[in-house]
Amino acid sequence: MQMDRNPTDKFKDKWFADSGASMHMCNKKGIFNDLDEIHCQNVSVGNGESTDVLGQGTIIAHATVRNKTKVVAFKETLYVPNLMCNIISISRLRKAGCRILFDDDENGNGICYVIARETNTVMLVATECEQNGLYEVLMCPFRPTKVESNNSESLVAKTSPQVMWHERLGHVCENVIRKSIPLVKGIKLEKVQSFPFCEPCKLGKSARSPRPPVSDEARSSTRPLELMHCDLVGPIRHPSHKNSRYFLPMYDDCTGASLVRFLKAKWEAGNAVKEMILEFERAHNCKVKKLLVSRIRTDNAKEFLSKEIKQWLTRRGIVHELSAPYSPESNGKAERLNRTLMDTARSIMATAKHIPRYQKLWAEFVNTANYLRNRLYASAANDKNKTPFEAIFGRKPDLSHVQKLGSKS
Repeated sequence: MQMDRNPTDKFKDKWFADSGASMHMCNKKGIFNDLDEIHCQNVSVGNGESTDVLGQGTIIAHATVRNKTKVVAFKETLYVPNLMCNIISISRLRKAGCRILFDDDENGNGICYVIARETNTVMLVATECEQNGLYEVLMCPFRPTKVESNNSESLVAKTSPQVMWHERLGHVCENVIRKSIPLVKGIKLEKVQSFPFCEPCKLGKSARSPRPPVSDEARSSTRPLELMHCDLVGPIRHPSHKNSRYFLPMYDDCTGASLVRFLKAKWEAGNAVKEMILEFERAHNCKVKKLLVSRIRTDNAKEFLSKEIKQWLTRRGIVHELSAPYSPESNGKAERLNRTLMDTARSIMATAKHIPRYQKLWAEFVNTANYLRNRLYASAANDKNKTPFEAIFGRKPDLSHVQKLGSKS
Protein backbone atom coordinates (compact mmCIF):
# COMPACT_ATOMS: atom_id res chain seq x y z
CA MET A 1 0.00 0.00 0.00
CA GLN A 2 1.42 3.39 -0.97
CA MET A 3 1.08 5.97 1.83
CA ASP A 4 2.41 9.47 2.42
CA ARG A 5 3.69 10.80 5.70
CA ASN A 6 1.43 13.85 5.45
CA PRO A 7 -2.09 12.88 6.49
CA THR A 8 -4.98 14.07 4.35
CA ASP A 9 -8.60 14.53 5.32
CA LYS A 10 -9.68 12.22 2.49
CA PHE A 11 -8.28 9.03 4.03
CA LYS A 12 -7.56 10.07 7.60
CA ASP A 13 -10.70 8.50 9.07
CA LYS A 14 -10.78 5.45 6.81
CA TRP A 15 -9.62 1.92 7.65
CA PHE A 16 -8.04 -0.32 5.02
CA ALA A 17 -7.07 -4.02 5.07
CA ASP A 18 -3.39 -4.34 4.18
CA SER A 19 -1.69 -7.67 3.41
CA GLY A 20 1.76 -6.04 3.63
CA ALA A 21 1.39 -4.59 7.13
CA SER A 22 2.72 -6.58 10.07
CA MET A 23 0.71 -4.70 12.74
CA HIS A 24 -2.59 -2.86 13.09
CA MET A 25 -1.94 0.92 12.96
CA CYS A 26 -4.06 3.95 13.78
CA ASN A 27 -3.38 7.69 13.33
CA LYS A 28 -5.86 9.00 15.92
CA LYS A 29 -5.01 9.01 19.59
CA GLY A 30 -8.55 9.76 20.74
CA ILE A 31 -10.12 6.50 19.61
CA PHE A 32 -7.83 4.21 21.61
CA ASN A 33 -9.64 2.46 24.44
CA ASP A 34 -6.33 2.22 26.27
CA LEU A 35 -2.95 3.47 25.12
CA ASP A 36 0.58 3.02 26.42
CA GLU A 37 2.21 6.26 25.26
CA ILE A 38 5.80 5.15 24.86
CA HIS A 39 8.01 5.89 21.86
CA CYS A 40 9.02 2.30 21.24
CA GLN A 41 9.89 1.93 17.57
CA ASN A 42 9.64 3.18 14.00
CA VAL A 43 7.70 1.69 11.11
CA SER A 44 8.45 1.81 7.39
CA VAL A 45 5.70 3.03 5.08
CA GLY A 46 5.02 2.40 1.40
CA ASN A 47 7.37 5.10 0.07
CA GLY A 48 10.33 3.56 1.91
CA GLU A 49 10.52 6.18 4.66
CA SER A 50 10.04 5.52 8.38
CA THR A 51 7.76 7.24 10.83
CA ASP A 52 7.49 7.27 14.60
CA VAL A 53 5.33 4.98 16.68
CA LEU A 54 4.13 6.92 19.73
CA GLY A 55 2.24 4.21 21.55
CA GLN A 56 0.45 0.88 21.56
CA GLY A 57 -3.00 -0.03 22.80
CA THR A 58 -6.47 -1.41 22.17
CA ILE A 59 -9.16 -0.10 19.83
CA ILE A 60 -12.83 -1.12 20.11
CA ALA A 61 -14.98 -0.73 17.00
CA HIS A 62 -18.42 -1.38 15.58
CA ALA A 63 -18.00 -3.51 12.47
CA THR A 64 -20.76 -3.79 9.84
CA VAL A 65 -21.27 -7.40 8.74
CA ARG A 66 -24.22 -8.22 6.46
CA ASN A 67 -26.30 -5.27 7.69
CA LYS A 68 -25.57 -6.19 11.30
CA THR A 69 -23.21 -4.60 13.82
CA LYS A 70 -20.49 -6.52 15.62
CA VAL A 71 -18.29 -5.24 18.43
CA VAL A 72 -14.66 -6.16 17.78
CA ALA A 73 -11.42 -5.37 19.60
CA PHE A 74 -7.95 -4.83 18.10
CA LYS A 75 -5.26 -5.24 20.71
CA GLU A 76 -1.60 -4.30 20.30
CA THR A 77 -2.54 -1.62 17.75
CA LEU A 78 0.24 0.90 17.06
CA TYR A 79 -0.38 4.64 17.37
CA VAL A 80 1.27 6.20 14.29
CA PRO A 81 0.04 9.82 13.99
CA ASN A 82 1.72 10.53 10.62
CA LEU A 83 -0.15 7.82 8.68
CA MET A 84 -2.52 9.06 5.97
CA CYS A 85 -5.02 6.27 6.84
CA ASN A 86 -5.65 3.54 9.38
CA ILE A 87 -4.41 0.00 8.73
CA ILE A 88 -5.81 -3.45 9.59
CA SER A 89 -3.07 -6.06 9.17
CA ILE A 90 -4.16 -9.18 7.26
CA SER A 91 -1.19 -11.18 8.58
CA ARG A 92 -2.07 -10.14 12.14
CA LEU A 93 -5.62 -11.38 11.66
CA ARG A 94 -4.37 -14.74 10.37
CA LYS A 95 -2.10 -15.15 13.39
CA ALA A 96 -5.08 -14.33 15.58
CA GLY A 97 -6.91 -17.41 14.28
CA CYS A 98 -8.90 -15.88 11.45
CA ARG A 99 -9.38 -17.12 7.91
CA ILE A 100 -9.21 -14.57 5.08
CA LEU A 101 -11.45 -15.04 2.04
CA PHE A 102 -11.37 -12.81 -1.05
CA ASP A 103 -14.39 -13.05 -3.34
CA ASP A 104 -16.71 -11.03 -5.61
CA ASP A 105 -19.99 -9.51 -4.48
CA GLU A 106 -23.20 -9.57 -6.51
CA ASN A 107 -22.01 -6.54 -8.53
CA GLY A 108 -18.67 -8.10 -9.43
CA ASN A 109 -16.67 -5.91 -7.04
CA GLY A 110 -13.99 -7.36 -4.79
CA ILE A 111 -14.90 -8.19 -1.21
CA CYS A 112 -12.84 -9.58 1.68
CA TYR A 113 -14.25 -11.62 4.57
CA VAL A 114 -12.43 -12.12 7.87
CA ILE A 115 -13.79 -15.37 9.39
CA ALA A 116 -13.08 -16.67 12.90
CA ARG A 117 -11.90 -20.29 12.61
CA GLU A 118 -13.24 -21.45 15.98
CA THR A 119 -16.81 -20.26 15.40
CA ASN A 120 -16.77 -20.02 11.59
CA THR A 121 -18.46 -16.61 11.77
CA VAL A 122 -17.68 -13.49 9.75
CA MET A 123 -15.97 -10.87 11.95
CA LEU A 124 -15.07 -8.16 9.42
CA VAL A 125 -15.94 -7.24 5.86
CA ALA A 126 -13.78 -5.10 3.56
CA THR A 127 -14.95 -3.86 0.14
CA GLU A 128 -12.80 -2.91 -2.83
CA CYS A 129 -12.64 0.79 -3.69
CA GLU A 130 -13.15 1.54 -7.38
CA GLN A 131 -10.68 4.47 -7.41
CA ASN A 132 -7.56 2.87 -5.93
CA GLY A 133 -8.30 -0.86 -5.59
CA LEU A 134 -7.77 -0.80 -1.81
CA TYR A 135 -10.06 -2.79 0.50
CA GLU A 136 -11.89 -0.51 2.94
CA VAL A 137 -12.98 -2.08 6.22
CA LEU A 138 -16.57 -1.32 7.16
CA MET A 139 -16.23 -0.32 10.81
CA CYS A 140 -16.44 2.66 13.13
CA PRO A 141 -14.17 2.89 16.22
CA PHE A 142 -15.58 4.26 19.48
CA ARG A 143 -14.65 4.56 23.15
CA PRO A 144 -16.81 1.90 24.81
CA THR A 145 -17.72 1.39 28.39
CA LYS A 146 -16.00 -1.27 30.45
CA VAL A 147 -18.89 -3.69 29.95
CA GLU A 148 -18.75 -3.28 26.17
CA SER A 149 -15.01 -3.85 26.20
CA ASN A 150 -15.35 -7.09 28.10
CA ASN A 151 -18.06 -8.35 25.75
CA SER A 152 -16.25 -7.47 22.53
CA GLU A 153 -14.79 -10.14 20.28
CA SER A 154 -11.01 -9.79 20.20
CA LEU A 155 -9.17 -10.21 16.90
CA VAL A 156 -5.84 -11.05 18.52
CA ALA A 157 -4.07 -14.33 19.14
CA LYS A 158 -6.41 -15.91 21.68
CA THR A 159 -6.33 -19.70 21.69
CA SER A 160 -7.96 -22.04 24.17
CA PRO A 161 -5.66 -24.54 25.95
CA GLN A 162 -7.47 -27.43 24.24
CA VAL A 163 -6.91 -25.99 20.75
CA MET A 164 -3.33 -25.14 21.68
CA TRP A 165 -2.59 -28.77 22.62
CA HIS A 166 -4.43 -29.98 19.52
CA GLU A 167 -2.00 -27.95 17.38
CA ARG A 168 1.04 -28.87 19.47
CA LEU A 169 0.33 -32.60 19.19
CA GLY A 170 0.11 -32.63 15.40
CA HIS A 171 -3.67 -32.04 15.12
CA VAL A 172 -4.64 -35.38 16.68
CA CYS A 173 -8.27 -35.95 17.58
CA GLU A 174 -9.75 -35.21 20.99
CA ASN A 175 -10.08 -38.91 21.81
CA VAL A 176 -6.31 -39.44 21.46
CA ILE A 177 -5.59 -36.44 23.69
CA ARG A 178 -8.15 -37.58 26.27
CA LYS A 179 -6.63 -41.07 26.50
CA SER A 180 -3.05 -39.75 26.49
CA ILE A 181 -3.43 -37.41 29.48
CA PRO A 182 -3.08 -40.17 32.16
CA LEU A 183 -0.25 -41.82 30.21
CA VAL A 184 2.09 -38.84 29.80
CA LYS A 185 3.34 -35.85 31.71
CA GLY A 186 2.98 -32.20 30.81
CA ILE A 187 -0.49 -32.01 29.24
CA LYS A 188 -2.43 -29.72 31.56
CA LEU A 189 -6.05 -30.13 30.53
CA GLU A 190 -8.85 -30.79 32.97
CA LYS A 191 -11.51 -31.71 30.42
CA VAL A 192 -11.30 -32.43 26.69
CA GLN A 193 -14.36 -31.52 24.64
CA SER A 194 -15.12 -31.65 20.94
CA PHE A 195 -12.82 -29.44 18.91
CA PRO A 196 -14.09 -26.47 16.92
CA PHE A 197 -13.61 -26.30 13.16
CA CYS A 198 -9.91 -26.73 12.30
CA GLU A 199 -8.93 -25.72 8.77
CA PRO A 200 -5.49 -27.44 8.80
CA CYS A 201 -7.19 -30.70 9.80
CA LYS A 202 -9.60 -30.42 6.88
CA LEU A 203 -6.79 -29.66 4.45
CA GLY A 204 -4.44 -32.35 5.74
CA LYS A 205 -6.86 -35.19 6.48
CA SER A 206 -9.51 -34.84 3.81
CA ALA A 207 -10.01 -37.67 1.36
CA ARG A 208 -11.50 -37.73 -2.08
CA SER A 209 -15.26 -38.17 -1.94
CA PRO A 210 -16.58 -41.42 -3.45
CA ARG A 211 -17.63 -41.37 -7.06
CA PRO A 212 -21.37 -41.31 -7.67
CA PRO A 213 -22.70 -44.74 -8.63
CA VAL A 214 -23.14 -45.29 -12.34
CA SER A 215 -26.37 -46.54 -13.81
CA ASP A 216 -27.10 -50.26 -14.00
CA GLU A 217 -27.00 -50.07 -17.79
CA ALA A 218 -23.44 -48.71 -17.84
CA ARG A 219 -22.19 -50.88 -14.97
CA SER A 220 -23.39 -54.41 -15.72
CA SER A 221 -22.95 -56.82 -18.59
CA THR A 222 -25.62 -59.18 -19.83
CA ARG A 223 -23.48 -62.01 -21.22
CA PRO A 224 -20.02 -63.50 -20.70
CA LEU A 225 -17.14 -61.67 -22.41
CA GLU A 226 -19.25 -58.57 -23.03
CA LEU A 227 -16.96 -56.43 -20.83
CA MET A 228 -13.43 -57.21 -19.66
CA HIS A 229 -11.49 -55.26 -17.02
CA CYS A 230 -7.70 -55.05 -17.04
CA ASP A 231 -5.00 -53.27 -14.99
CA LEU A 232 -1.24 -53.70 -14.59
CA VAL A 233 0.34 -54.23 -11.15
CA GLY A 234 4.00 -53.51 -10.39
CA PRO A 235 6.88 -53.22 -10.32
CA ILE A 236 7.22 -55.77 -7.51
CA ARG A 237 10.27 -55.26 -5.30
CA HIS A 238 11.60 -58.81 -5.63
CA PRO A 239 11.73 -60.38 -9.13
CA SER A 240 10.18 -63.82 -9.39
CA HIS A 241 12.12 -66.98 -10.27
CA LYS A 242 11.51 -66.17 -13.93
CA ASN A 243 12.52 -62.51 -13.38
CA SER A 244 8.95 -61.17 -13.62
CA ARG A 245 8.39 -57.77 -12.02
CA TYR A 246 4.75 -57.18 -13.04
CA PHE A 247 1.51 -59.11 -13.29
CA LEU A 248 -1.53 -58.36 -15.41
CA PRO A 249 -4.97 -59.68 -14.37
CA MET A 250 -7.99 -59.67 -16.70
CA TYR A 251 -11.52 -59.94 -15.30
CA ASP A 252 -14.80 -60.92 -16.98
CA ASP A 253 -17.53 -58.57 -15.75
CA CYS A 254 -20.35 -61.11 -16.17
CA THR A 255 -18.94 -64.36 -14.79
CA GLY A 256 -16.33 -62.93 -12.41
CA ALA A 257 -13.64 -65.17 -13.92
CA SER A 258 -10.08 -63.88 -14.11
CA LEU A 259 -6.76 -64.71 -15.75
CA VAL A 260 -3.25 -63.54 -14.79
CA ARG A 261 -0.08 -63.10 -16.83
CA PHE A 262 3.36 -62.34 -15.38
CA LEU A 263 5.60 -59.85 -17.20
CA LYS A 264 9.26 -58.86 -17.08
CA ALA A 265 8.57 -55.37 -18.46
CA LYS A 266 5.60 -53.10 -19.12
CA TRP A 267 5.92 -53.31 -22.89
CA GLU A 268 4.87 -56.98 -22.71
CA ALA A 269 1.37 -55.95 -21.57
CA GLY A 270 0.03 -55.65 -25.14
CA ASN A 271 0.84 -59.27 -26.03
CA ALA A 272 -0.51 -60.46 -22.68
CA VAL A 273 -3.84 -58.72 -23.33
CA LYS A 274 -4.13 -60.48 -26.70
CA GLU A 275 -3.29 -63.88 -25.19
CA MET A 276 -5.85 -63.57 -22.38
CA ILE A 277 -8.64 -62.37 -24.68
CA LEU A 278 -8.04 -65.35 -26.97
CA GLU A 279 -7.88 -67.75 -24.01
CA PHE A 280 -11.17 -66.43 -22.62
CA GLU A 281 -12.81 -66.87 -26.01
CA ARG A 282 -11.46 -70.43 -26.42
CA ALA A 283 -12.70 -71.41 -22.95
CA HIS A 284 -16.22 -70.12 -23.62
CA ASN A 285 -16.39 -71.44 -27.16
CA CYS A 286 -16.02 -74.98 -25.84
CA LYS A 287 -19.59 -74.54 -24.66
CA VAL A 288 -21.04 -71.70 -26.78
CA LYS A 289 -19.91 -71.10 -30.35
CA LYS A 290 -18.67 -67.70 -31.53
CA LEU A 291 -18.79 -65.97 -28.16
CA LEU A 292 -16.39 -63.01 -28.52
CA VAL A 293 -15.17 -60.16 -26.38
CA SER A 294 -17.05 -56.91 -27.07
CA ARG A 295 -15.42 -54.32 -24.78
CA ILE A 296 -12.29 -53.98 -22.67
CA ARG A 297 -11.80 -51.32 -19.99
CA THR A 298 -8.34 -50.13 -18.86
CA ASP A 299 -6.73 -47.03 -17.45
CA ASN A 300 -4.71 -44.54 -19.53
CA ALA A 301 -1.34 -46.25 -19.05
CA LYS A 302 0.89 -46.15 -22.14
CA GLU A 303 1.21 -49.92 -22.29
CA PHE A 304 -2.51 -50.10 -23.19
CA LEU A 305 -2.38 -47.27 -25.74
CA SER A 306 0.26 -48.57 -28.16
CA LYS A 307 -0.46 -48.48 -31.88
CA GLU A 308 -0.17 -52.25 -32.09
CA ILE A 309 -2.80 -53.04 -29.44
CA LYS A 310 -5.16 -50.34 -30.82
CA GLN A 311 -5.01 -51.82 -34.31
CA TRP A 312 -5.49 -55.38 -33.01
CA LEU A 313 -8.58 -54.41 -30.95
CA THR A 314 -10.01 -52.48 -33.91
CA ARG A 315 -9.59 -55.43 -36.29
CA ARG A 316 -11.48 -57.70 -33.86
CA GLY A 317 -14.25 -55.14 -33.30
CA ILE A 318 -13.43 -54.70 -29.59
CA VAL A 319 -14.27 -51.31 -28.09
CA HIS A 320 -11.47 -49.98 -25.87
CA GLU A 321 -12.93 -48.00 -22.92
CA LEU A 322 -10.57 -45.78 -20.89
CA SER A 323 -11.16 -44.77 -17.28
CA ALA A 324 -10.95 -41.13 -16.20
CA PRO A 325 -7.35 -39.88 -15.82
CA TYR A 326 -5.95 -40.01 -12.26
CA SER A 327 -9.12 -41.75 -11.06
CA PRO A 328 -8.37 -45.41 -10.25
CA GLU A 329 -11.86 -45.75 -8.78
CA SER A 330 -13.37 -45.40 -12.28
CA ASN A 331 -11.70 -48.72 -13.10
CA GLY A 332 -12.85 -50.08 -9.77
CA LYS A 333 -13.40 -53.77 -10.60
CA ALA A 334 -9.86 -54.18 -11.89
CA GLU A 335 -8.47 -52.36 -8.84
CA ARG A 336 -10.58 -54.56 -6.55
CA LEU A 337 -9.27 -57.70 -8.26
CA ASN A 338 -5.68 -56.46 -7.87
CA ARG A 339 -6.20 -55.94 -4.16
CA THR A 340 -7.89 -59.31 -3.69
CA LEU A 341 -5.02 -61.14 -5.38
CA MET A 342 -2.35 -59.19 -3.50
CA ASP A 343 -4.05 -59.62 -0.12
CA THR A 344 -4.39 -63.37 -0.65
CA ALA A 345 -0.82 -63.69 -1.92
CA ARG A 346 0.55 -61.75 1.08
CA SER A 347 -1.41 -63.98 3.46
CA ILE A 348 0.04 -67.11 1.83
CA MET A 349 3.50 -65.54 1.83
CA ALA A 350 3.24 -64.91 5.58
CA THR A 351 3.17 -68.68 6.11
CA ALA A 352 6.14 -69.30 3.77
CA LYS A 353 8.92 -67.57 5.68
CA HIS A 354 10.54 -70.91 6.43
CA ILE A 355 11.16 -71.41 2.69
CA PRO A 356 14.53 -70.08 1.47
CA ARG A 357 14.19 -66.99 -0.74
CA TYR A 358 10.43 -67.16 -0.38
CA GLN A 359 10.05 -63.57 -1.68
CA LYS A 360 10.81 -64.84 -5.19
CA LEU A 361 7.73 -67.05 -4.99
CA TRP A 362 5.33 -64.10 -5.14
CA ALA A 363 4.27 -64.98 -8.71
CA GLU A 364 3.35 -68.52 -7.62
CA PHE A 365 1.39 -67.08 -4.69
CA VAL A 366 -0.52 -64.65 -6.96
CA ASN A 367 -1.23 -67.47 -9.40
CA THR A 368 -2.51 -69.63 -6.53
CA ALA A 369 -4.70 -66.77 -5.30
CA ASN A 370 -6.26 -66.42 -8.76
CA TYR A 371 -6.73 -70.21 -9.05
CA LEU A 372 -8.63 -70.31 -5.75
CA ARG A 373 -10.63 -67.18 -6.48
CA ASN A 374 -12.03 -68.67 -9.71
CA ARG A 375 -13.24 -71.69 -7.76
CA LEU A 376 -14.94 -69.85 -4.89
CA TYR A 377 -18.05 -67.70 -4.49
CA ALA A 378 -17.74 -64.41 -6.40
CA SER A 379 -19.95 -61.62 -5.07
CA ALA A 380 -19.47 -59.47 -8.18
CA ALA A 381 -20.63 -62.14 -10.66
CA ASN A 382 -24.05 -61.87 -12.29
CA ASP A 383 -25.03 -65.39 -11.26
CA LYS A 384 -24.43 -65.67 -7.53
CA ASN A 385 -25.27 -69.40 -7.57
CA LYS A 386 -22.24 -70.32 -9.67
CA THR A 387 -18.52 -69.96 -9.21
CA PRO A 388 -16.59 -68.33 -12.10
CA PHE A 389 -15.22 -71.80 -12.97
CA GLU A 390 -18.70 -73.27 -13.31
CA ALA A 391 -19.93 -70.26 -15.29
CA ILE A 392 -17.25 -71.01 -17.92
CA PHE A 393 -16.95 -74.80 -17.96
CA GLY A 394 -20.43 -75.77 -16.83
CA ARG A 395 -19.36 -78.03 -13.92
CA LYS A 396 -18.67 -77.52 -10.27
CA PRO A 397 -15.00 -77.21 -9.28
CA ASP A 398 -13.39 -79.90 -7.11
CA LEU A 399 -11.20 -78.51 -4.31
CA SER A 400 -10.43 -81.82 -2.56
CA HIS A 401 -6.83 -81.63 -3.75
CA VAL A 402 -6.13 -78.22 -2.17
CA GLN A 403 -3.59 -78.33 0.66
CA LYS A 404 -2.00 -75.84 3.02
CA LEU A 405 1.35 -74.42 1.90
CA GLY A 406 4.18 -76.62 3.14
CA SER A 407 2.09 -79.70 3.87
CA LYS A 408 3.51 -83.09 2.76
CA SER A 409 0.32 -84.44 1.19
